[in-house]
Amino acid sequence: MSVEQLQRQFLFELWEKAQNNQALTSAEKSIFKIIEMHPEIHSVLSNPEVFSDHEFKVDEPDPFVHIELHAIVLDMINQDAPAGIRSIYDKRVNQTGDKHETQHDLMLAVFEWLAVDSFNKTAQKDEEKFLSDLEAQFKFSEMNE
Repeated sequence: MSVEQLQRQFLFELWEKAQNNQALTSAEKSIFKIIEMHPEIHSVLSNPEVFSDHEFKVDEPDPFVHIELHAIVLDMINQDAPAGIRSIYDKRVNQTGDKHETQHDLMLAVFEWLAVDSFNKTAQKDEEKFLSDLEAQFKFSEMNE
């Protein structure tokens, strides 16, 4: 079984456990909170026979990747890694008033950062540049003027 299939299987089983009111581990509870924020994904998770091997088209959102990116971003924020990301997240939440949308903003930036890095194997992830680019993208300097 591929890593992608294992990740999907985990989400299908988590969804089923939650629907059957079975006890969830703390890690499962964290992922389930993400799933709860996305009712559009519930029907996908309710149909593993259809979606366990489904290949999403380029213009079709992949709900499995979406949940995974949320989890990555939340983990980065909780661990403050790279150092400073939690502060940027908090500033952005104050700016937008929306934690969920702020997570989406960070997900896109993290995805681009990791995708560019994966294509350029010789480059080190420049965390300082990533964080300064985020601050510029969110126009924090204009907030202080």
